[in-house]
Amino acid sequence: MTDRFLYAVLMVCLTFGGAFAIGADLARDQAQVHAAGLHVVRLDPVVVTGKRVVPTSVAVTERTEPATRRAQ
Repeated sequence: MTDRFLYAVLMVCLTFGGAFAIGADLARDQAQVHAAGLHVVRLDPVVVTGKRVVPTSVAVTERTEPATRRAQ
C-alpha cells in the first residue's frame, strides 16, 4: 500500500520538476537573447502534403499463396 502512494508522489514530483526545468531553460534562453541584443527570425511553418500511390498488387491473399508456404 505504501509503495503505491510513494510511486504516485514520486511521479508528481518528477512531473513538476521536469516542467520547472524546461521552463527555467526556456526563460534563460530568452534572457540571453535579450541581453545579447540578437534578432530572432521566425520562419513560416512548412506544410508538407503527400499523395498516396496505391500499387496494383497490395497484398498476397490466401487464394494465391497458402499461409504455410509463406511461413517457410
